[in-house]
This record gives sequence, C-alpha cells and structure tokens, in this order.
Amino acid sequence: MRKEFREMIWNKYDKHCAYCGKILEYENMQVDHVIPRYHKWTEEYLEKVNRCRKYFGTYQDPIVRGTNDFENLVPSCRRCNYIKATMTIEKFREIIENKVETLNKVSVVYRMAKDYGLIKETDNPVTFYFEKKRMKDEKEKNVDRKILYVNLDAEVERR
Repeated sequence: MRKEFREMIWNKYDKHCAYCGKILEYENMQVDHVIPRYHKWTEEYLEKVNRCRKYFGTYQDPIVRGTNDFENLVPSCRRCNYIKATMTIEKFREIIENKVETLNKVSVVYRMAKDYGLIKETDNPVTFYFEKKRMKDEKEKNVDRKILYVNLDAEVERR
C-alpha cells in the first residue's frame, strides 16, 4: 500500500481507531477492511461456506468479499483489528456487548473489582468511533445549513 494512501486512511478519522477511538501513532496503525476481504478463501470455498450456512440455518446474508477501496478501509488499533478479524461490524458489536457477561462468568478479579465498586457496569449500546464521528459531522452540517438559512432569510428581509 502506498504511503500517501495509508496516510489518507490514517487521517480519515483524525488519527483515531475507527472502532474504539484510541489515538493512533502512524507506525502502530493497522488498516482494517470494514467488510472483510477473506483473501485466503477461494471462490469455491466461499460458495461452500454459504451453502453450509444455508443448510445449518445460520445463513442470513451471503458472505461477500470486501474491497480495497478507500470507503472499505479504516484505521484500526492492533487490539480492535485482531478481535474484529473477519467479523462484520454488527457481529463485532455483538461480541463487545457480550464482554461484560463473559467477564462476570470467567473472571474472579473482575467480579471482585465490581463488588468493591471499582467497576460500574452500564447497559450502554456499543457505538463505534466512526459512528460517533459521523453523527457529529452530520450535526455540524445541519448547524451550518441553519446558519445559511438564517443568513439568507436576513438578506431577503433587508431587500
């Protein structure tokens, strides 16, 4: 991947991980495919997996390959990229949302910290950094539009 293209991806979310929002150093940034590439899977294998998913009732949508287009590439920290692996965004969200339940089942240290009030669990939904940024950008766009309309209305009134 060309350095200029990699830098564009890094700047896409203001040098933050698109998932957790952690600030990324350029050297530590990984480039993730939002829609996974499944680059090691042949077309035949991909078709076979989709047939098996249909047969076993786990088929919702066919697994499709993502692209190397800018829109499908995001900056990611090592941890998020490793955990997301080839999951869809919704599957990744589901896995993260289940972490508290998993910690309560398997971690004595977590339960102890919770008992001593060091950890407070919430029912907050998982919202990725790129989603928060998109909402913020939309809000700012709407504010800019309102300012434009107010200025246009004022101009019309003056005439």
